[in-house]
Formats: sequence, structure tokens, C-alpha cells
Amino acid sequence: PQAKDSYLTLLEPADKAITYEKEIKCRGIVEPEVFKVEVNGVEVKLNKDTHEFTAMIPLDIGKNILIAKAFAEDGKLLGMEKRRIISMASFPDVTEGFWAKKDIEEAATTYLVEGYPDGTFKPANILNRAELTTIMVRLKSEKVDDTAVLDPKLFKDLPRSHWAAKYIAKAMEVGLVVGYPDKTF
Repeated sequence: PQAKDSYLTLLEPADKAITYEKEIKCRGIVEPEVFKVEVNGVEVKLNKDTHEFTAMIPLDIGKNILIAKAFAEDGKLLGMEKRRIISMASFPDVTEGFWAKKDIEEAATTYLVEGYPDGTFKPANILNRAELTTIMVRLKSEKVDDTAVLDPKLFKDLPRSHWAAKYIAKAMEVGLVVGYPDKTF
């Protein structure tokens, strides 16, 4: 007998799918020899009569890889398919028709910018120094130490507990910012 090329066929999602959803439907069909199907390492229910499977797969913001695998009863891998999916960031206060909606969503999806803790973006707000410094550090792809603390003597107007302190410390280290002569940021 001739060996099969594929025991598993993913019907959806399409490769390189782009979605705003936090999960995506994964649907496929397998050959009768398939005993078990896993999607991203989690076994999914396989209909033994129709040889189909469907599962909702959670997504992270940004790039996601979906890997479906088909196994024989003895555990042997029979087939595998991958899909690349992008889950776009969105904000309730950046509405359809807003002039920078696409740019904001792309920047947030790639973690160049983030929204506020309440889930909004506040697109009408003016960018402050801490936000700009954070974006500059991220643009330079500088590694930021999450445990780094700002020297308390460095800027008298910036508490060490400030959300951007680690980015400001990195920006100082690599020469992106210097502060004012009176030791204020």
C-alpha cells in the first residue's frame, strides 16, 4: 500500500488570518486511521463518524501559531498542519472612521504602544515624556530589565515607582534622554 501524504486537513482558519477576536475557530477533517487530534498540545473532540473536529482556540494579541496534529492509536504522529494568525489589538475609544485607527491598532498589536489599564487608548491625549521615552526604547528594541530601578538621585520629579521608570532608566543608559540641568525629567 502507498503511504498517505496527509491524514489531517485544516479547513479553518486560513493561514495568515487576521482577527480582532480573542479566540478563533479551528475546524478540520482527518482520515479514518486517526485516533486522536491535538491543537496546540490540547486534545480536541474528534467525531468518529464524520472524522471531523472543531475547537475554539484562545489567541494572544499579536502573532499566534496554531498547530494541529493527528495521531494513530499507538501515539505515532500521522500528520500536522500549522496556521499563522494575527490577533489585532483594539480599543473601545478608537472607533471606526478615526483617522489613526489602523496605525494605533498596528502599533498596539506589535507592543510598540499599550493602552491604559482601563482598556482605553485615549487618542485625544497629548503624548507625555514618559510615554514618548517608552516608545523610543521599544523602537530601538532595547532589552528592558523589569527589575531595574531608577536611581532616586537621578530625577527629583520622577518616583522610582513610576510605571515608565524602567524605560527611562534604559533610555538614560543608551543615551536617548538626558533630563534637565536641575535634575528633573
